[in-house]
Amino acid sequence: MVVAPTLSTNHGPVQVSPSDSRYFIHADGKVFLGAGHNIGVSPERFSYDMEDQFAAIGEANQDFFRWWIAGAIWGSAWTPWASRPLSYDGYLPPTSLSFEAAYGHGITAWKLDSTNPILFHGFQSGLPPIVPGKTYRLALRWKTDNVTGPQNASRPYGVCVRWGGWPEVGQTHLLPLAIPHTAGDTPWHVVSTTFTASGPSIQDSHYLANIVIALENTTGGAAYIDECSLREVLSNGSVGPELLRRPRANMHLDFDERRAAGIDAALRLAHVSGKHFKLVISEKNDHLLNRIGPDGLPDPNGGRFNQLSGPLNVLHRNYWRYLFARYGAYRSVHSWELVNEEAPGPTDHFRFAAQFALAAANDGNPHLASTSTWATLAEDAWKWPPSAPLSYVDFHCYVNNTGWIEPKLQLTRDSARFFSEYDQAAFAAAFGKPVVWGEMGIDGPSTSDEEEPLLANDTSGVWLHKILWARCGKGGVYPLYWYTDNIFSLNLHYRFGAWKRFMESIPLANGFYVDAQATATSSNLRVFGQKDLIHKRAHLWIDNVNHTWYIAATGHSVSHVSGEITLSMSHPYQAYALEWWNTEVGTPISTEFINADSAGDVTITIQNLLTDIALKLSPLPSANVSDWEVICN
Repeated sequence: MVVAPTLSTNHGPVQVSPSDSRYFIHADGKVFLGAGHNIGVSPERFSYDMEDQFAAIGEANQDFFRWWIAGAIWGSAWTPWASRPLSYDGYLPPTSLSFEAAYGHGITAWKLDSTNPILFHGFQSGLPPIVPGKTYRLALRWKTDNVTGPQNASRPYGVCVRWGGWPEVGQTHLLPLAIPHTAGDTPWHVVSTTFTASGPSIQDSHYLANIVIALENTTGGAAYIDECSLREVLSNGSVGPELLRRPRANMHLDFDERRAAGIDAALRLAHVSGKHFKLVISEKNDHLLNRIGPDGLPDPNGGRFNQLSGPLNVLHRNYWRYLFARYGAYRSVHSWELVNEEAPGPTDHFRFAAQFALAAANDGNPHLASTSTWATLAEDAWKWPPSAPLSYVDFHCYVNNTGWIEPKLQLTRDSARFFSEYDQAAFAAAFGKPVVWGEMGIDGPSTSDEEEPLLANDTSGVWLHKILWARCGKGGVYPLYWYTDNIFSLNLHYRFGAWKRFMESIPLANGFYVDAQATATSSNLRVFGQKDLIHKRAHLWIDNVNHTWYIAATGHSVSHVSGEITLSMSHPYQAYALEWWNTEVGTPISTEFINADSAGDVTITIQNLLTDIALKLSPLPSANVSDWEVICN
C-alpha cells in the first residue's frame, strides 16, 4: 500500500541508493542533495534560535545540517554545572564529579573542597526561566565530610547556596544567601528553600541568577552534592516540572527532559520545511561514561567508553532506544553520528559504532548511522569488515592544519580545487557507501580553531559558490562546512539554493552516471561533471580557473577566457538540447541544439567566460539539429 505524504516536503526517510552507493536517496526515490553545514544554537534560546536561523536560511536553500546534541540529554560532557577554579579537560569543561561518595544507586557526586570550592549553574547552560511573582522551591541533597573552619571568625563556614552572577573564589560571601551553611560531618540529607521570584534573585525579568554552591571560609574537608533541583510551587502545594538542566550528578541514569523537548521542537521545524539533521549524539571523552567499568563500578582510570558488552553497553543502548523512540519518526533526522572524531584506525570504537548502526537499522523507524574520524580518509577503519554495518563514511579535514593533500596554499586560495582534490580521493578509495565530509573548513595557517580571515573580504561568497558547484564532479562527497559566521552575516544562503535548483531534476542515483571526462582546449578552463551514456544525458560546470575567492577578496582583476569543451557521449550524430544555466542565481539562460560528430563527441564553445557557467545536455528524438531549429522557429 502506498500512502501519500501530508507534507510536500516529506519524501520519506533518507537511505543509501541501491543503484549508486555514492548517493543518499529518499524512500520515494528522490535524490537527497544534502547541501548545508554544521549548525549550533544558543543555550538560552535553543529551539527558538534554530527557528530564527531557519528563517534566515529560507525554504529552498540549505537542507542538511550537522548538529551536536552530545551531552544535551545524556552523559556528563558539556555539563551545565561550571567550576570556577578548575581548568578545562582538553576541549571539555570540567565536571567536578568524584567517585569518593555517592547517594543510593549512584556512583558519583559533585565534590567541593579547597581546590574546587565553587560549582554554579547558568553560565554554560542558559539561565533557568522563572516568572516574577511566582513561588519556587530550590532543593539540594548533599553531605559533608569533616568540613572544618572558620578561617575568618566573623563569618559562617561550610557549604551553602547563593544567588550570583560570576562567582569569584573568596568573594562568594558577598552574594545573596539562598541556603545557609552546613559543616562538620553530616550524612546525605535534603536542604531547601522556598522563594518568590523578585528582588536580588532575579537577573532580569525572565531568568534566575546563577545558582552558586560554594564551600566558604573552611580550613578542611569536602562537601558532596547528589542533586540540585528547582521547581515551581503550584497553587495546591505540589511542585511543577524540573527547571534546571541536569539536576542530578549521576547523569548516566536519566535524560534531560528540558533539552529533549527543545530538540523535539527543532526537529519538528525541520520536518515541515524539508531540512535534515545529522545528529552527533555522544562525546567520546565524556568524563563519566569513560569511567564505568565492565562490572558497572567506577573505574577512575577511564578509557571505557567503547565497551562492547556489560552495564555501560546496556546504558548506551538504553540511550539509543530513547533517541529512536522519541525522534525516530521525524523525517528531519537524516542520520545519527555516534561520536565526533574518533581515532582513524580499526579499533573497538568501530565495532561499537557498528552495534549502534545495526540498532538504528533494525528500529521500527530505521535510520542511517555512523561515526566520524579526525584525520585522513581512514580507509583501514572504514573498509574493515566489522565496520560494514556503518551507513556511510564521515571524515573531517581542514585544508591547512589537518589536511594531507598538497599544495595547501593553492588549495586554500582555490576552494573548488580544495573540494575536488578530496572528492576525487574519496572516490578513489572506493568505500562502496556514501562519503560525508562532516567538518570541512578553510582554516587559517596556524590553527583550525579559526577560519581564514581573508574570507570575510569575499563578500559575495565566491569561496562557497565554488565549493558547491565543484560538487558536480564524480566523487559524490557531501561537504558540511564548519565555520558559519560569514554564511549568515553575508547572507550567502542563496548560494546553496542556486546549485540545488540546477541539480534537482538530475537522476544522479540511477546507477548510470560516470565522470564526464570532458576536455578543454584552454588550460584556464576546468570542467566538472558527469554523464549518463545510457540515457544520453550529461551536466557540466565550466569554471574560469583564475577566478577564485582569493582574487575576489584581494581585489585583483581576472581575464575572460574562451575555448572549446569536448564531451564524449558515444552516440554518433545524436542530436542534443544544450541548456545553459546562470550559476549565480540557479536559473536556465537559454537552450541551443547541437549534434554529436561521427565519434559521438559533442563540442561546446565557450566565449569570454569571466567566472563560471553550467549546462545540461539531453537527447532529442531522431532528427538533426537543422530540423529542430526549423521546428522551433
